[in-house]
Amino acid sequence: MTEFKHAWRSLLKAPGYSSACILILAAGIGLSLYMFGAINGFILKPLPFTDGERLVHLEAARSQDPGRSGEPSLHDYLDLRREQRVLSGLHAYDEGTINLSDGVRPERYDGAFVSGEAFSALGLEPMMGRNFSAADELPGAPKVALIGYQLWQNRFGGAADIVGQAIRLNGEPATVVGVMPQGFRFPRMHQIWTLLDMDIAQQPRNQSRGVEIFGHLAPGQTLASARQAFAGLMATLAQQHPDTTRGDLAVLKPYADEFINPTTRKILFTMLVAVVLVLLIACANVANLMVVRGSFRAREMAVRSAIGAGRARLILGVLSEAALIALAAGAIGWIGAQWGGALTIEAIRSGEDPPVYWVDFAIDGWAYLFTAVAVAVATLAAGLYPALRASRQASAPELRDGGHGATDRRSGRLTRTLVLAEIAFCTALLCAAGLTVRSVMEIQA
Repeated sequence: MTEFKHAWRSLLKAPGYSSACILILAAGIGLSLYMFGAINGFILKPLPFTDGERLVHLEAARSQDPGRSGEPSLHDYLDLRREQRVLSGLHAYDEGTINLSDGVRPERYDGAFVSGEAFSALGLEPMMGRNFSAADELPGAPKVALIGYQLWQNRFGGAADIVGQAIRLNGEPATVVGVMPQGFRFPRMHQIWTLLDMDIAQQPRNQSRGVEIFGHLAPGQTLASARQAFAGLMATLAQQHPDTTRGDLAVLKPYADEFINPTTRKILFTMLVAVVLVLLIACANVANLMVVRGSFRAREMAVRSAIGAGRARLILGVLSEAALIALAAGAIGWIGAQWGGALTIEAIRSGEDPPVYWVDFAIDGWAYLFTAVAVAVATLAAGLYPALRASRQASAPELRDGGHGATDRRSGRLTRTLVLAEIAFCTALLCAAGLTVRSVMEIQA
């Protein structure tokens, strides 16, 4: 504790040096935490659904162009739902706009049309009222709707008697049967849900709407076995309806991959490597500053050594300074990462193609651990060698005026070494940037 107090006083006596070191490290730690928060929220955080790791998404593709897949038709979905046995259930939804009227004024909302048991299969339950059921999707069943918490508050004033209230959806009478929890916006920013129109007798097959299809792998089934089963089913559908089926190939993948594809994952991880390199460059810069500061403090170190301070205590003193700098930088970097993450999420959610509602900039326990590791790495990377060097220099000859020549020469060699390290990190950073640009071009191609 004594060494930390001494380090604190020493840093206060050199505000310019302290501020420069803190800001340099804060930039590196903040960028690293920002990217980790993005990866944590977009990729690492599990899906907020029941058995999300066994949830899969189905699309159709043509053998002439297997790399381009799309939504199967509603007719194909119903055929597949009836015939498949490898998923515990097959569910569907389609995004769109819904005109809502309560007899006062009509308003248009982003909404989704879902199959009857879709929400139940995902483990999504309303906070008020009841969920959709299989009976709700039957032809001729009364039209019902679920509304989001925000819509309930803004449009209906949070009325306690909202369940059972009569409304009109796209000009047709319907009944509100439930209110979903606050923050729920499945699949993206939607605030109202009703049933898919399953009355295919009234819909020609060649005019059938496309739907997103998903389901859970049945017990004992793997992704590979499910792919094999759906390959046969899609091929059969293509033979039976060659003019209307939207593909003869089944594209089955983990549900999370529908929203964050492998190329995007690669970009994010490459960017994380890039910002970690920025952190290492920042550490090298701070280490350089500490070496220069150590040269000016050689006499002070020698005096402390002469009056009984051991080498371990001298090392601890310099590392204490580095730790205080890293802690302050970590706090500033944390605030900056939080602020940047909030701005990023707000920007992408207000865009034309917002992400799914569960994607967020995730600052959680893992982010705390990442910050702690970053601070520890910054402390050691920036302070260890300067600390070792300062302890070696703290000898009696340093008290003599003639001792500075050797010290300056050693400082020059170390400075050149640190500069070479920075050049190496910058080269690696350029390589990471090149890989990122290449991945972005692959997405746009």
